[in-house]
Amino acid sequence: MNGFYAGYFAGGAGNGLAMFVIADGKISGADMAGVSFDGAFGEDEEGKLTGTVSVQVPPGVTVVQGVTAPAQGLTYEVPFVFPMKFDKEPFLELRTPLGNVNVRLQKVRELP
Repeated sequence: MNGFYAGYFAGGAGNGLAMFVIADGKISGADMAGVSFDGAFGEDEEGKLTGTVSVQVPPGVTVVQGVTAPAQGLTYEVPFVFPMKFDKEPFLELRTPLGNVNVRLQKVRELP
């Protein structure tokens, strides 16, 4: 599971692309607009990955849900439950405080 991933996002107002590093139960990433993602996850008793990602949106950036961050920026938390082989799914649904987002995570390469 550890590696570099491309994240393809689709929301009510558009599409996006971000790069992520997933390693040892931690997630870090960023997109081209400067939105950053940091989180952690673990395996639950059903064999699913559960965790939370904090999303930090810079001032003036509009996210795929159609919300533009105010002058002080915007931070929100996104809880998730993914199957163990999440990168084999055609898409995963995320329920964010700003609206639902579909994401596809594709492994780009292993960590060095």
